[in-house]
Amino acid sequence: MYWIIDLFKKRYEPIIHTSEEDLLKRFDEYNKLYFDGELRKIKIKLVHSRDVVGEFIHKMNKGTNTFRKKEIQIAENVDWTESDLKSTLVHEMIHYKLAREGRFGPVVHGKYFKREMRRLNKNYDLNIHVLAPYRLQLTDKKFILKDAISFWICRPIIWIMERIIK
Repeated sequence: MYWIIDLFKKRYEPIIHTSEEDLLKRFDEYNKLYFDGELRKIKIKLVHSRDVVGEFIHKMNKGTNTFRKKEIQIAENVDWTESDLKSTLVHEMIHYKLAREGRFGPVVHGKYFKREMRRLNKNYDLNIHVLAPYRLQLTDKKFILKDAISFWICRPIIWIMERIIK
């Protein structure tokens, strides 16, 4: 029940500015802290995105299960807070870990992803989601993360309200 209260809290975190060098330092820090250092260095790029805040992109060599290309892309046109940036980067690192283990299938947020997400959220008090509980809003050529209740919470509430009204 406490997680619902967190969704309604107003955020007063300051906006931070990041760079690719900063993201690489964060990657190393989070890799040691949350993944026991098992993830190898990866290219991290800041990109101007119209639809995603973070993305893990990879191509595998057939038969050898080795990476031909791997990189994490983080949107530069987002007003990031510390916790949002951490959650997004660790989310993409989970994808990287699962791809290394050969568990990156057609359902990118499947049971293995959710298991790892729950482990990190529980053990390290993180706030990683399958879909961020935010909506992106284009304002002055910048995406801004806005507090919102995502549809997976709103839908059941709407459904219940419709049943009560009828």
